[in-house]
Amino acid sequence: MDIYFIDVSIISKEQCLEISQYISKERQGRIRKINAEGNKKRNVFSEALLRYALIKHGIFQMPVIHKTSQGKPYIQHDNVHFSISHAGKWVCVVVSNQEIGIDIEYIRSSIKVASKFSEEEHNYIMQGDVKQQNERFTEVWTKKESYLKYLGVGLVKPLVSFSTIGYGRHVVDNGFLQKHIHIDTFKIEDYYCSICKKNADVNYLHKMVTFCDVIEAIENKQRNNS
Repeated sequence: MDIYFIDVSIISKEQCLEISQYISKERQGRIRKINAEGNKKRNVFSEALLRYALIKHGIFQMPVIHKTSQGKPYIQHDNVHFSISHAGKWVCVVVSNQEIGIDIEYIRSSIKVASKFSEEEHNYIMQGDVKQQNERFTEVWTKKESYLKYLGVGLVKPLVSFSTIGYGRHVVDNGFLQKHIHIDTFKIEDYYCSICKKNADVNYLHKMVTFCDVIEAIENKQRNNS
């Protein structure tokens, strides 16, 4: 299991347009309606980076992306699960043989939202000065979001119904300790990233990739399949 990151802030409009030909028609249609350049890049590379990650995982033909009734994206491929997140300049994708959830966020202040968290999380966030509170809020938010993505339920689940603080790397959901679930959190520059997974012993690497890495891998497979 590996986590792939790409910095879209250094990708030009021309490069974004070039790689757009390798994403689905459905996503191309959605992207044409987006005006903000940053949003456009993040949307293009969400799928392009997923395709790159799947190639590295041994899946050379880009499969159709389906969604569950609760909106969780998936592909019809045995033992292949993925999760995508993006914020600011980063897009990240993880591919695994087990259920997975990932979230990345730029450090920000949303202390009012923290009042909707569990008591343990709220108390943890409110410690320290304003800078520490902002960092802790973002840290907790990514933990919670990665867990919701792992479950595939999104923000339909009340944020107060589960806690990601005070139980090591585990989650307590509606009063029950989820011993089989582990959340790892790390910092990249001014961003926090969390990954929720089943097995605490699963090793993974953070892999920073470039536009050239992505388009070369995709074009090589296109040529081999033609």
